[in-house]
Order: sequence, then structure tokens, then C-alpha cells
Amino acid sequence: MPAENGAAALAGKTGIPGTPGLLRRFDAMVLSRVNRWIARTHPGIVRGLRKARRRQTGKGRINIAVPRTVNEKFAWRKIFDHDPRFTVLSDKVACKDWVRRHFRDVRMPKTLWTGADASQIPWQAFNTPSVIKARHGCKMNIFLREPSADRDAIIAEANAFVGKRHGEKAHEWAYSDVPSGLIVEELLFAGDWCFDVKIYTFGREIGQVVPIYTRGDQRNAAMWLMEDDGVLRLSDEYTAVSDEIDQTPLPQHIDEMLAIASEIGAHFDHMRVDFLCNDTEFFLGELTVYNLSGKYSHHGFEEDYRDNRLWDIRRSRFLSQRQRGWRGIYQGALRRELDRIDAAGG
Repeated sequence: MPAENGAAALAGKTGIPGTPGLLRRFDAMVLSRVNRWIARTHPGIVRGLRKARRRQTGKGRINIAVPRTVNEKFAWRKIFDHDPRFTVLSDKVACKDWVRRHFRDVRMPKTLWTGADASQIPWQAFNTPSVIKARHGCKMNIFLREPSADRDAIIAEANAFVGKRHGEKAHEWAYSDVPSGLIVEELLFAGDWCFDVKIYTFGREIGQVVPIYTRGDQRNAAMWLMEDDGVLRLSDEYTAVSDEIDQTPLPQHIDEMLAIASEIGAHFDHMRVDFLCNDTEFFLGELTVYNLSGKYSHHGFEEDYRDNRLWDIRRSRFLSQRQRGWRGIYQGALRRELDRIDAAGG
């Protein structure tokens, strides 16, 4: 929808058609114009999504205005669902505060220090198993498993994180307002094996669980799919983590982690909830708004995939709170179209 002409034309209407046939045609016009507006204002998202779809399915047709697949819904989330909580949860410091306010009994790794200059990190953090992380992004970590004599090199590497912006290339809006900085946490299970358990929630429903088994430098993973009867089944598909399927049984505390993830997920239409655990204890690690920068490696373009069916964007902030102007007209058209799809069993 062109920001001036098309949007103004729609917003200038005094009402919408009253008959079902006219209303449906009106909605189709609105949704078509929104798709054109998306293509013009977010070409990077559109190109990336079409390329990914061709790679997975051989077809390049997408519909972000009425997202029907997981990967389209991630793109839609980036463009339209600017839920302020997403920024809070993408901030590794603020996320902990949010969890404590809502779930006081959930254990998280102990915070040893936060700040914007690594030279201010206390000496004891360098002599204790710990991890230095960028609070404003992913894949910016320094693991201190043993006391390090090269403190200056570590400080320089950590301070380089502060100057980097995360999320711009992948259009991950939620990171745009996260303050640049660092957080130092205790390093859990240092020198021992552990699980990094990623639980995909859709409201209270669980879609899949990906436990990543780590021992030293070895990392293997598996995908467990939640069936409609509530039973997790080991999938025969590889994950994005490793080229083999880890056969290690699910961790001992998986039921407790699933229960906590479900309670957290109830606040959102979709959220990935990550835990760290071994055989004796578990901790909440972080909450992830954009899985793998906003995609599924497998089944991301399959409408009948269970995770896709569970992800109901009608529970999103954009569709549950009143929008104004042309976005309000689009909101109504999208709601009605999603209701039609749902009623038709699609």
C-alpha cells in the first residue's frame, strides 16, 4: 500500500461494505495493496523470503500480508508486530528483570556484572567460570572456563561487541532499541556436559523441543516433535546444529521445563524459551523472539506443519490492540481473512 496515495485512500473511507460479498472484495483489495506496500518498503525481507522459499520448495510465491506459513509469520512479525515486550526480551539484562517480575521461582544464571566497558569487569569474574555476553545481540560471547592471564585481550574483544549493532541485516526490529552493553554471567556446568534445551511455544501449546547436547567442544542435537496427544516423539530429521541426530534421552527435568515454557508462552502468540540443564538442575537461559533470525530451517513454508497451525497471529499485539489509520483498516481485513481461513479449516 503506497504510504501516501493507497493508504490515504483507504483511511479516507467513511465505512466498509456491509454485504459479505462486497466485504470480501474490499478485504482482498486492502490485502493486495498491503502486499504491494511491503514489497516497496521492505524489499530485503521480501527478496530473502522468496529466495528461501525457492530453495526449500522450488516456488517463490509468498504472501506476507496474510501469512500462512511459519517463515511468512516471522517476516510479518518483523514488519508489523512491534510489541514493545520484544525489545525487553531481546535485552539480556532487561529480560531477566521481566522473568523475575512474572515468574519469581524460575532460576536463571547469576549475573556477575553489567556495563558498557569491559575494563570495569571485576577481577574475580576473570578467575571464576563465567561468560561475557553482548546484552544487545546474539553470537557475541566469550567463555571463561579457566582463569585467564590475558585479561587485556579479553577486554578488547568484549568491547568490540559494544560497537556492533545486531539485527539490522536480518531486519530484527526488536534489537533496534536495546542499549549496547555487556553482561557477565556465571558459567553453568563448566567442564561438564549439559543440555541447551530450546522449547518452541505457541501460546500455551508446545510445538517442538530441540535439546542440544554439549560436552566440551562437541555439540549434537535432536528434534522432538510434540504430538497432538501431548507426547514428544524423536524426529528422524537433522537440526540446524549438527549433521547427526543425538540419541541422548530427554533431560530428567523436561516436564518442569515444558510447564514453565508453557506459562511463559501464554503471554505471546509465539516465543522460543531456552533452558540450560544437566541431570540434577535446570536454569532458564533466555527468550528468543526471532528463531534463527526469523525462520525455520525445516518446514518453514509448509502450511500444514503443526507449529504453523499452532501459531495464531490473532493473539499478537498488532491484532489484539486497536490500530489507527490504514493499519487499522488492514488490521480489520486481516482479522476477517484469518477468520475465514480458520472457518474453512485452513
